Amino acid sequence: MKREQIQALYDKASPDLRLFLQIFCYTGERPQAVLSLEQNICYHEDGTVKDRLLFKGITRKQAAGKPAKDRVVLVREELKKELDCYDRHNSIYMFASPRNLSKPLTYHGLRYRFEKLLEKCGFQHHNFSLYSYRRTVADKLSRQALTPKELMDAMGWKSYSSAIPYMEVNREVVDNAMRSLD
Repeated sequence: MKREQIQALYDKASPDLRLFLQIFCYTGERPQAVLSLEQNICYHEDGTVKDRLLFKGITRKQAAGKPAKDRVVLVREELKKELDCYDRHNSIYMFASPRNLSKPLTYHGLRYRFEKLLEKCGFQHHNFSLYSYRRTVADKLSRQALTPKELMDAMGWKSYSSAIPYMEVNREVVDNAMRSLD
């Protein structure tokens, strides 16, 4: 996704959907893990925003036969500002179901709202999904000269092969690298 497209989505999203998209965009975490975030993970008891978010292993995808690891993610300033301004509801969950505040919003409910937002922005035919954000984060990190191990740690992946589907290839960069071999 391009910066302008992300901004257009933010501009037309409801406050809770915008916050969800920002957490998703800044962390690259799976939608289900973001949906299960509890308010005490994002905020201190006094209501101030925490410096790091904890995505509990039980909310993350597990490798066959192995327990999922917790993942701690730095809260960037842009996200901290959005969390500061967020009008929290009376629920333990950051993104509670509108029908039952004691439960998180479901993935299907989120996907429906996201698809409606895409239509509102005229992006319904752009082949975007909730995982487009995950790809954007992984691609941006891979271009920051991180080693494969650092990228795996940043995204909470157990193997480098997990990163490959999310990384884009910039043909111009590859061509320039090949030319530099002369």
